[in-house]
Amino acid sequence: MKEPSGCVNEGGVVMNNPVPQNILCPLDLTPNSSEVLDWAGCLAEAFNAHVTILHSGFCEIPGLAGASMISFYDELITKQNDNVQSQLVRMGNEILGERALWDAVFIDGHPAEAILEWVE
Repeated sequence: MKEPSGCVNEGGVVMNNPVPQNILCPLDLTPNSSEVLDWAGCLAEAFNAHVTILHSGFCEIPGLAGASMISFYDELITKQNDNVQSQLVRMGNEILGERALWDAVFIDGHPAEAILEWVE
């Protein structure tokens, strides 16, 4: 994994104004997500801030699905959501570890809408 080259300004002084207390780190779980989370960890270390690792996603059940198919899709979606939550926690443990306080949140919904709703 590539080491962050930031966290301090060009003069070697840690950025300190304004001082964030919470860092929201939405991830799409692509390969670049690890670098994004590493940068969030770097900022959290510099500012002693809390990181929230967030992912949102949704799956629509086809409108013509019968009762048995709806039950199947519900079970499948629940398993998928649990797997995503586990992946977020694993990334937090591997990338942030104990260098920052953090939590992992999975939200069911369209990403842009779900993230904005969560922030409110």
